[in-house]
Amino acid sequence: MTDHPMLFSAPMVRAELDDRKTNTRRIPTPANTLFDGRPWTKLAKAQEWDWDKAWVDDGPSPMGNPGPYLKLPWLAGDADPYKDTVHRIYPKIQPGDRIWVKETHAFTECRVDYETGTEENNYEWQSEYGDPRDYLNANPRGGMCSTVRYAADGEDANPSELYPCIGFEGEVLRKAEIRWRPSIHMPRWASRLTLLVTAVKIERVQDISEADAIAEGIERYKSGWMPYTTAFYEADGLTPANYHPDPRESFRSLWIMINGLDSWNANPWVIAYAFTVEKQNIDQIGDRRQC
Repeated sequence: MTDHPMLFSAPMVRAELDDRKTNTRRIPTPANTLFDGRPWTKLAKAQEWDWDKAWVDDGPSPMGNPGPYLKLPWLAGDADPYKDTVHRIYPKIQPGDRIWVKETHAFTECRVDYETGTEENNYEWQSEYGDPRDYLNANPRGGMCSTVRYAADGEDANPSELYPCIGFEGEVLRKAEIRWRPSIHMPRWASRLTLLVTAVKIERVQDISEADAIAEGIERYKSGWMPYTTAFYEADGLTPANYHPDPRESFRSLWIMINGLDSWNANPWVIAYAFTVEKQNIDQIGDRRQC
């Protein structure tokens, strides 16, 4: 079992929290794959590969590595002596591995000043205090505490207009806004979602099944599924007026919204991960290997 971080957008985090999302698809890159069973070398990254002519091998490989993996040909001209070279591209994440979710977040500070009679909440952690983890769940009346906030929790949990300085009688002394940290900077200890990988496959993005499209976290809408990109709106100009009867069309619109129309039309290879969601930090759960 190996642990891996993975970035998720706020809508996808909400889908995981709502028990709607148990699949995710990622385009193969040197960061999430192995080249012939090893990390990509600088030379391998510099070469040109014919992804259009790649194909899936269900494995195992001659060396015994489990499949599936992608057979990737060298992109070369007829005169190139290496034109028939084919390499194996393996997903790094395998069934039984764990993924800890990285999302947009903020560390907040709360402390009491008995001289001025105020309780102050600063919505940006001060670096001179060290690691905010050391102050989590502390008693602010004892001096200071820190809290992790998550942008995916929305306006109710993270109002755009906050009151960071409040007098002991409840009067607002100062207002501020949360300053969000990008998901890539989330430390492992602050993650609140862990994904237990149950299956991995490689396919073209347009080959997604209806069941997998639903498992990607698309939302029910009207009599069908949400149109994430549409040209038809209700009178308010915001509410989609149409819906997709086929969940695959809803997923298509979601992919286009995130990655652009050209990405969908290119029909890239994707690594499809299936998982169960644990709503806990990765270090708070035991070894729950799925296979």
